[in-house]
Amino acid sequence: MRAFLFPLHKVSYQAILRKPLNIFEPRYIRMIHDAEMEGVPVALTYANLGQHASADHGSIPIEHEKYGSVRRITGLGRVQILQKSKDGSMLVVLEPFAKGEIISVYNEDAPYNTIEVENIPEFLTVMPEHMISLQKLQLVFREWAKSFFKNQAEYDALMHAAEDPIVLVGAITEFVIPSPDLKQGILEIDDINAKIDVLLEWMN
Repeated sequence: MRAFLFPLHKVSYQAILRKPLNIFEPRYIRMIHDAEMEGVPVALTYANLGQHASADHGSIPIEHEKYGSVRRITGLGRVQILQKSKDGSMLVVLEPFAKGEIISVYNEDAPYNTIEVENIPEFLTVMPEHMISLQKLQLVFREWAKSFFKNQAEYDALMHAAEDPIVLVGAITEFVIPSPDLKQGILEIDDINAKIDVLLEWMN
């Protein structure tokens, strides 16, 4: 699968939730326009500073003046442009599309990187032995949401969405976990039960 690469330092994307982004660099403004016009997904990918990708099998080198490599496992979204400013900058949202592994990086005479991505299927069934752990995560997320969302309607909508274990795990990872490395580590796990174990260990 062809996709456009949007590298950000220590930022990963759990491709379960909508992700708002402010786009202001000219090359990525063009990338967003191209993605929308061609229907190509955008991979918001955890980027590493410096030229050290060769020592890390979980990363792949890219052409970039600041980032030497990105993590191979990435979240992909379809672009929706919400607002354009006179200076060309824009507010966009990534609509969840897929989780994938970057197989190769190449240049198509564009100022940004194009990638070939292989879709990663995940095991998304919560097993019976993990139901109690899931309930603990629901309680933690409920308490966090109460302190963060003052609007009752927004709170209720979030709690309704988080009844889905997949959304719950993604939301805790995205909003509650403070560590960028842990966020990426959870993204790289393919079994929701293992993700629940990691989140519960972090809580304790």
